[in-house]
Amino acid sequence: QVKRLDRTDGDIDALTQRIAHIRTWTYVSFHGDWLGDARHWQNRTRAIEDKLSDALHDRLTQRFVDKSTAHLMMKLKDTPDLMAAVTASGDVVVEGHPVGHLKGFLFEAGGANGDAAGKTIAAAAGRALKGEFRRRVVALEQAPDTDITLAPLDGRDAGTILWGGVPVGRLVKGEALLRPAVRVTASDLLDAQGRDRVARRLERWIADHLARLFRDLLALDKASLTGPAKGLAFRLG
Repeated sequence: QVKRLDRTDGDIDALTQRIAHIRTWTYVSFHGDWLGDARHWQNRTRAIEDKLSDALHDRLTQRFVDKSTAHLMMKLKDTPDLMAAVTASGDVVVEGHPVGHLKGFLFEAGGANGDAAGKTIAAAAGRALKGEFRRRVVALEQAPDTDITLAPLDGRDAGTILWGGVPVGRLVKGEALLRPAVRVTASDLLDAQGRDRVARRLERWIADHLARLFRDLLALDKASLTGPAKGLAFRLG
């Protein structure tokens, strides 16, 4: 009887019925005089109930996602402008449905399984986030230099540029050791113009940042040097 309940296939109704049945067996197992080795059956029935409960949660979540995706599909067809908002924590809500998370300029779709659902959410987010991306680009351009930092050089995120503690770019090889280039950390939803503006702001920041840190070394560019000293200055600058 217990063994046949230890399966997670089926729809929501089937899982609900199995949970009800296994709870009955859990009740029985707590009457020590009804079963031999009651402790074994208590552990067994609890483990099965936990497994079934997790499966039921997944089914309920998927049902919600499917309904949300269908609703968004209809809205995308009928409405050119979608009502959208980004919460203070970065959660993206479109037409009342949570569709993902925005971290800096990187959008991470959430709650969708399958190509159709993923494409629908990406399309909805793409329309809805245009204004938010424009606002964030302007905010970064106007942000004081103190709001932008580099991740610790001794960590796994070394070389990452942070804005308000959130990754927005990464240093890559540039023309010289003290003139690195910047690769913007952003999703494809940020258009080319916005990406270029972000890159220019970060390049300006890193140039000023390195100028403060390595003022004397960068001054070698303007110095009249010969021989080995000139070669060293060339490699650094």
